Amino acid sequence: MDIKSKSEDIVFSVIQHLPIVPSSLMNWANDYLNRRIAELEHETLRQQWDKASLEKTLSKIHDRQQDKEKH
Repeated sequence: MDIKSKSEDIVFSVIQHLPIVPSSLMNWANDYLNRRIAELEHETLRQQWDKASLEKTLSKIHDRQQDKEKH
């Protein structure tokens, strides 16, 4: 995580604790949340693809081992 992301996380945390939030900060917070959600969804998809790739590789290894045992 870079410095900009960390600073945005801190600002968002501060905004959450304000009793009254100005509309400009509310708009920024909304944009921030939308961007973070998109980043997390992207990361989740990437991890799912990585997992599927690993499972496919393990399956191939397992199949090869079973073929060797048969011969």
